Order: sequence, then C-alpha cells, then structure tokens
Amino acid sequence: MLKTILIYLVIGASVGVVVAMLDLPIYVVWIILIAFMLWSMGRIIYVSTAATDLRAIEKFVDKHQKDPVYAYLHKLRDGTNDELKDAVQQVLQKHKNGKYHAAYGMVSAMLEEDFEAAQRYNNVLLPEENGRYNATIIQILAGNELHTKEQFSKPWMNTSIEAHQAYMKRDAAYFRDLAQEAVEQTKGVQRYINHYSFQRMMDKLI
Repeated sequence: MLKTILIYLVIGASVGVVVAMLDLPIYVVWIILIAFMLWSMGRIIYVSTAATDLRAIEKFVDKHQKDPVYAYLHKLRDGTNDELKDAVQQVLQKHKNGKYHAAYGMVSAMLEEDFEAAQRYNNVLLPEENGRYNATIIQILAGNELHTKEQFSKPWMNTSIEAHQAYMKRDAAYFRDLAQEAVEQTKGVQRYINHYSFQRMMDKLI
C-alpha cells in the first residue's frame, strides 16, 4: 500500500512539473491523476476477477505477496506442504475472525486431513453457495458417498466436484480431464487456485 502511495506521489509530482512547464490549468493534473488511478484499479479488478492468462495472474499474486492471502497463493504454486501450512497460519493470524478466518481455517484443517474440523469452520460459510460447495468437497475427500448432488450456479463447481470424485477413485486420466475443464471454466484468481490446487492433487496420483 505504501509503495502504491509513493508511486502516485511521484507520478503526481512529475505530472505537476510538466503541467507547470506547459502552463496548463491545475484541473488537468487532477484529470490525469484520476485517469491513472482508475486505470490502475481497473487493471487490478480485471486480473483478479476476469483474466484468463495464468502468467498475468501469477505476476499479480507475486506482486501482492506482502498480504498473507497472496503469500499463501504464492506457496500454493511453489511451496512445499509445510510452507503452505505455515502460509495459512499467517492468514489466520491476520484474520482472527469472520469469513476469512473460517475459510482459511477450513483450508488449514483440510491440509491436515481433519475433515470434522474443516466442516466446523465451513459451517460459518453456510448457507451461501461457496459454503455448500465446500461442504460437498469435504464429504468427498473424507470418503463419504454423496446421496444427492446439488447443481451449483457456477459450472466450475460442478466440474470440480466430479474431478474430486475421480481423484478419490484414483482415476488419473479422468481426473486430469475434469480438472482442466474446471480450470477453463474459471477466470482471475479462482482460475489460479483451481490450476495449482488440481496440480498438487495430480502430483499425488502419479
């Protein structure tokens, strides 16, 4: 955040010098600065929610690593299991309650294969769709059979559920196809999460 503010200050000062040299009205400075800020914010929103270029999303994640959530996402790509667990704990230290704490508490429990604890954390996220999706994934990975299967509004969730079922059956070829489809159905940071989460799962099958 401090780095971003400093960048804005430097750009503002530079624009101010140019405007002064050209003897332009002060409102021109504000127009230029506001346009730059809107472009920067738009870029962040686009990459985090709508981008399909995995490399662009990776750069975005790496650039924001000072935030524990993005540090965790970086370790999801490049870290060992122990480093990933440590990164999750850093998120929990920053977010001591609320939905972030519940979501990453669930992730922490899943990494330890403590599915009962994972479900307790996830209860905070119910009855929202993400919470219901998480509950289904927890049931599958815990080895429980699904008696009913909800159709979620986001196609990637339905594909991901099938991929996790294939994973539990150790059907590597079918899992690979479904995992790739679930990645293709997502954009932004969710695409990144799906790609590297499934990649870790695939590594356990081969």
